[in-house]
Amino acid sequence: MNLACEGISVRFGRADPVLGHPEPVSLEFAEKDFTAIIGPNGSGKSTLLRTLSRLQKPTTGRVLLGGSPLAKIKPKEIARKLALVPQSPPVPHDMTVTDLVAHGRHPHRGVSEHLLGRDREIVENAIERCDLKTFAERRVATLSGGEKQRAWIAAALAQEPRVLLLDEPTSALDIRHQLEVMDLLRSLNEHDHITIGIVVHDINLAARVCSRIVALKSGQIVADGTPEAVITPDLLRLVFNVETEISPDPVMGTPTCRFLSPIACAVE
Repeated sequence: MNLACEGISVRFGRADPVLGHPEPVSLEFAEKDFTAIIGPNGSGKSTLLRTLSRLQKPTTGRVLLGGSPLAKIKPKEIARKLALVPQSPPVPHDMTVTDLVAHGRHPHRGVSEHLLGRDREIVENAIERCDLKTFAERRVATLSGGEKQRAWIAAALAQEPRVLLLDEPTSALDIRHQLEVMDLLRSLNEHDHITIGIVVHDINLAARVCSRIVALKSGQIVADGTPEAVITPDLLRLVFNVETEISPDPVMGTPTCRFLSPIACAVE
């Protein structure tokens, strides 16, 4: 399933839009895409993700899910097709991993609060896919950062979405857990054919796993293409104000950047 925005901008109060200024933003996540959204702090990455998931209403333009305007689809129907894993979501202290993942079945359940046969199978499968079987009855609050992140992804999987959006799911993780989470997402994209959009700060990690990279700066899309097309010294200089050296990864063949120095910004 595809997800798209057409001519959107987002403004808070009377200030200039934080997204879509001076030109509105249009973007499509085609079916089975795995897209990384990169850019400096304040570039509009999280605002874009929130707008695509209906948490933020656009000031102008519209969002389409499977070709239908998101604003005209019932919230429960959206939740059956699209899932969002936000940054550092709060979890009730006594909630177990199974409880959290079961919550993802809410859009598919009727009035009953109990998991029925198929619901239980889907919850168990989501827990197993995210390698959390041994933690199923553990309280989420007691898990490590990587385990918590996998628990939230499992809850999103329990929704059976065709589109999955994640806002910086690796930002608080060590290198090993970053790789585990990104490899899990790649598996979901390649084997389950879930369309994935992810906000990520680690450019090398994005290039290693994602097939497409979208770069934002000051609320505008400045590049959109393959990792090889986007991760270049000129583009990274434009977006991040840094000098870089790009070389192919010796194993993956994907572009790897080495940051050399920041570029002094002119003072107005």
